[in-house]
Amino acid sequence: DYEPVTRALWRRLCIGGLAIDVGSHSGVFTLDAFRAGARGVLTIEPHPINYARLVMNVRFNNFPVSGLFYGAAGDENKIDHLLVKGGVYVCHAAGRVGLHNVNGTELPVRVVRIDSLLQEDLWGEVKVVKIDAENLTPQVLKGMGKILDHKPDLIVESTADGLDEVLGHLGYKYWLIRESGSIEPVQDLKPINTTENYNGTDEDCRNRFCSVRGLP
Repeated sequence: DYEPVTRALWRRLCIGGLAIDVGSHSGVFTLDAFRAGARGVLTIEPHPINYARLVMNVRFNNFPVSGLFYGAAGDENKIDHLLVKGGVYVCHAAGRVGLHNVNGTELPVRVVRIDSLLQEDLWGEVKVVKIDAENLTPQVLKGMGKILDHKPDLIVESTADGLDEVLGHLGYKYWLIRESGSIEPVQDLKPINTTENYNGTDEDCRNRFCSVRGLP
């Protein structure tokens, strides 16, 4: 099962509220949110093949596609590029916005602030946000703007330093999610990478839960 502990927590957090799924890939977390009873889901995915599969999966399961956005989340509205390994004809799990590599393929991508995608009267109704944005996670958080003033719960992929700088002054506390079966409090959002995984963190403890309320 893919990220079973994170997904179980996500489903509990989504019940009855508005959820945001950043870096949805083919829609596993978005489908979990709908099935758990989320009132609405804003889903963001920048890779064209992933996005096509996402739309297909959401439609096949008879959930609304009106909240699906083809693009990337960031801290400004602009056109950038998405770096992916190899070709663009299959689903891809680790595209990176704004980076260059001669061995990769660069695709144009629309980058938007989340607070510009969601109308202001809904900012306070966001219950939980999941962010799987590789190198762009700090910018995604900054692009939430005053949505963060409402202190939604967050599940973030911790693959780089700098996340504490965005969230520390807001009173968030942090928990490390181990997919092998535990959730434990930690003091910061620094990645753990004892096995030197390619994306900067170990697969068992890639995600962090951030909340001012605590575990549900």
